[in-house]
Amino acid sequence: MRSIRLLASALLLLVVQTGCYLQRDGEALETRFTILEAKQADLSSTLETERDRLAVLIKEAESKVAAIQTMLGEAEASLRRNNADLGVRMDATDKESALLRGRLEETLHQIENLKQELQLTREDLAAQIAQLAGH
Repeated sequence: MRSIRLLASALLLLVVQTGCYLQRDGEALETRFTILEAKQADLSSTLETERDRLAVLIKEAESKVAAIQTMLGEAEASLRRNNADLGVRMDATDKESALLRGRLEETLHQIENLKQELQLTREDLAAQIAQLAGH
């Protein structure tokens, strides 16, 4: 605003110094100057309004970013807990699986021993029956 006034004053002074200053030229120049001042005031007002609006938008964005960061932190903590819980459960499952595998092997071994004993018992019975039949 100050620079426009300074420019208008300089132009006015230049026109007056050269001796070519007519009243209607001065009035036209004054009118243009007044219009320019009004436009500048309007632009300044618009700029301030936009700055205020932008400041509000920035505060809202910062608030949303903070909320998202909080949510992200909570989600990460929950994920870490879930991963830890999953690790503990996997370890327990592995131990239980190993225990069950061991019991299965023992049971299979016992079944094999029982089959052998059954076979021996059958053979003994067959031999006894053959002996009794041969008498």
